[in-house]
Amino acid sequence: MFDKSYINKKIEELILSLDKISKDKINALDLIDQLISRYNKDYDLTKGENFIYLQKGANPKLVLHLNISNVLSRFSYGFLDKDNEKYLITDKNPDIINPILIFESLAKFSDLSFDILITMNNIYDKRMDFSILKNILRSDNIINFNLKQANCLAENFASFTIVDIDIPIERIDFNKDDFSFFSIGIKDLVGGNSGLDLDKVRLNAIKSLLGVVRKLKSKVDIEILSFDGGNRFDDIPNNAKFEICVHKEYIKDLIEVFDFEKNDFLQKTLKLEPNVNLYLEESDSNNYLPMTKDTFTHLASFIELSINGAYAVDTSNGQLISSSIISNAKTYNDYLNLVLVFRSLSNNGLKEMIEKTKLACKVSNANLKTKYYIPAWKNIDHTLTDIFKNAYKQLKDQELNIINTQYSIEGNLIFNALPVKMISLGVKYYKGDNNKFYSKLDDLSELVGLIGLVLSKIEEN
Repeated sequence: MFDKSYINKKIEELILSLDKISKDKINALDLIDQLISRYNKDYDLTKGENFIYLQKGANPKLVLHLNISNVLSRFSYGFLDKDNEKYLITDKNPDIINPILIFESLAKFSDLSFDILITMNNIYDKRMDFSILKNILRSDNIINFNLKQANCLAENFASFTIVDIDIPIERIDFNKDDFSFFSIGIKDLVGGNSGLDLDKVRLNAIKSLLGVVRKLKSKVDIEILSFDGGNRFDDIPNNAKFEICVHKEYIKDLIEVFDFEKNDFLQKTLKLEPNVNLYLEESDSNNYLPMTKDTFTHLASFIELSINGAYAVDTSNGQLISSSIISNAKTYNDYLNLVLVFRSLSNNGLKEMIEKTKLACKVSNANLKTKYYIPAWKNIDHTLTDIFKNAYKQLKDQELNIINTQYSIEGNLIFNALPVKMISLGVKYYKGDNNKFYSKLDDLSELVGLIGLVLSKIEEN
């Protein structure tokens, strides 16, 4: 029933049919609307403010779930034939188009009943209420398609906590005419996702740049005006920048010391970060007055004392248990805001990290406020996981890797209060040198076949 070459052909036809409708880029809403229009006769549709629920058949065995944080994000796609393999290429959002193609394929090739839930929630923008799903879900077997790993299944999910740290800033007056202004920055670090890549050796731009500036400040009398860095809360910061000023008589000293520190930094980091760019450049006059020495000491002390990276690891399998990261820094006139992200599979691990952070706050005269908290999720009932393990063994004659993950937090948020069995799957893809994403059609087809077999096994039971 699930012939790989046949499904590959049909997936390719699906993409080509999308191409006829959207000659340029397409967004997630376009894909969803086309999914609904193609199967409107076969599915009952329920639409809410932040979700779409499609019902296929009378007695669904699974609910296939995809959360889309930005439904208007546009992306292009195409095909590549290489070494007798076919690849789907997208310029972004492979974790949106791949699951939707899997949903469409299952709708075409499976006669068994299952439902599709598409939620639209950006946890960094607004925390939406999904309690209404309790009255809508027709199966307690939930499969999330937001895991950024492949050939594995996640059944335990870490808690997710965002903490705001505010460090008061005191400033001193000065004569601008006597000073020159510079930016000291770092960019083009590898970065990555804080829930997926923290177990890899990745530099944090905020922490790394602070180390360089502390060395500069110990050798040249520079004044710190502002410090900003990071992007999204769930990313390892790959850029950061200090705005500084220096008395005009010390400009030559600053340039010489910076060149020395830059060379030392690059010698230590180029193997890990081959594209790193550490720079010093002149800038326009800044609106901020210089920070006092005590303020900079507090700022530096907190960043140095705070946990950044893995905090606890399971020694039996190397999987992360608890982690923390400084993800964002933003300067205001009277305080510096730092955003910390904590993930933990255990309540004790989270408590320990928060306590250590409070101690760093005390030393640094900083204030801590919990901004956001999503509890951890642990499956008590392993029935769904066991069915997937058996199906995977039957298809590939290999053991399915069962993991605990620091990622996949949307599932925690949406289903936390519901009596369901929840697992997460991911589709394998890789990012090329051209910043495009490549997914093998064979890998998509294998996942279609796996879920189809799971549906059959649930039906048998």
